[in-house]
Amino acid sequence: MVENCPISTDAHRHIRALLTFAQRYGSIRTLRAYMDTSLYKSQMRSMLHQAGVSVVDCPHEDKKEVVDRAMGADLIEFALHRPAPATVILISGDCDHSPAISKLFMNGYTTIILSPQGALSRMSHAQTTMLLSWPELKPAVRGSS
Repeated sequence: MVENCPISTDAHRHIRALLTFAQRYGSIRTLRAYMDTSLYKSQMRSMLHQAGVSVVDCPHEDKKEVVDRAMGADLIEFALHRPAPATVILISGDCDHSPAISKLFMNGYTTIILSPQGALSRMSHAQTTMLLSWPELKPAVRGSS
């Protein structure tokens, strides 16, 4: 799941690194990018599609939290259909998902959050198996507060 993380022109390299990393935890069942597709060129959407990423269109149309709600619904669906042990890797700069990820962690799921460097401190209180910087995939230093 990808949200609040800009997609660069080097996205294919980041996706490849993500897939290699994720395969350490088993088969990859789903890889989704949540975005308002009207904000991205068709080349980017095509590249994501060719890389095996399912693009979930979340048109904002002056509404807030459209992506958050779509991701939340998908996390619920995931937990209902794939009981633990299973792995969830969330790429986000938004700490609104921390409670859901923490609940999955407490219920036996392996949970990994990848977050841009500038958002890592907001994510540090989430109960997760691992917190890494995105796209570098480097371990984050968690705060002690």
